[in-house]
Amino acid sequence: MLGRSRNHSGVWQTTLAAGAAWAMLSMHAHAADVLPGAYTALPADKNVFQLFYTHTERNKQYVDGHSRPIAARVDSDIFQLRYHHFMEMGGYIVNPNIIIPYGQLEGKRDLSAFGKSEGLGDVVLNATIWLHNDPKARTYFGITPYLFLPTGEYDNKERLNLGENRWKFALQGGYTTAISDNILFDLTGDVTVYGKNNDFGAASAKLEQDESYQVQTYLRYKFSPSFEANIGLSHVWGGETEINGVKQRNELRTTKYLVGAAYFFRPTTQLLALFSRDTAVENGLKESGKLVVRFTQVF
Repeated sequence: MLGRSRNHSGVWQTTLAAGAAWAMLSMHAHAADVLPGAYTALPADKNVFQLFYTHTERNKQYVDGHSRPIAARVDSDIFQLRYHHFMEMGGYIVNPNIIIPYGQLEGKRDLSAFGKSEGLGDVVLNATIWLHNDPKARTYFGITPYLFLPTGEYDNKERLNLGENRWKFALQGGYTTAISDNILFDLTGDVTVYGKNNDFGAASAKLEQDESYQVQTYLRYKFSPSFEANIGLSHVWGGETEINGVKQRNELRTTKYLVGAAYFFRPTTQLLALFSRDTAVENGLKESGKLVVRFTQVF
């Protein structure tokens, strides 16, 4: 339940300096990733505290669907604190919440010149409104706007940054339903709109980016009321960038699979783990492995 982890997109350049600046943005992946059961609503007046840990390893760099002949490696370790409050507004359940990320990025092997960055990431404000909320049938449909604030650590002279130095807005819709007593289905789709970064790279260039899109889906199997396993797929496309008005021909087209499990130690305390891996990348760094661990406490 209640899981979204955020992330962004990147650009590629033919020179080392511009390529490093591209990698700076690619660390955050995609703006509105969700975890299984994210669109399951809770009753009004419930509060939720969540702690996320995400470790990601990227071991290949792709341009136009082809792997570059370098030993690429960029690792990241990100922690996120998230607080939700569920309330009723106009007959609908709404959960305004805030996400505060902190972590580090490090270039390795042939990308060791990228160095290491540590600090605060871009804070995210969002709220889901459930337009359909039927706990008895276990069927839900909600809409979520996200606002990404340019609060993260950013230095245009550095090759890796936790922040993007730009505003972003994403709009997502999510649907969850029970297929049978033990099987549930999740489907989400979103679009992300990017603001400008007027201090991009060492030359303080202007970075602009087209809208990007994402579709995600999960099947969840409940072995018991407290334990479930899941499998999922995600596909991202769009998001071509411009630097000082020059199109970079680096449109995203990334597909990945996800597999994980979640367990309620008690009715209000859950631990979730999810592993994912990119299977196809058109442009950007390929995630060879990503592990998300999330602790949830409802009160």
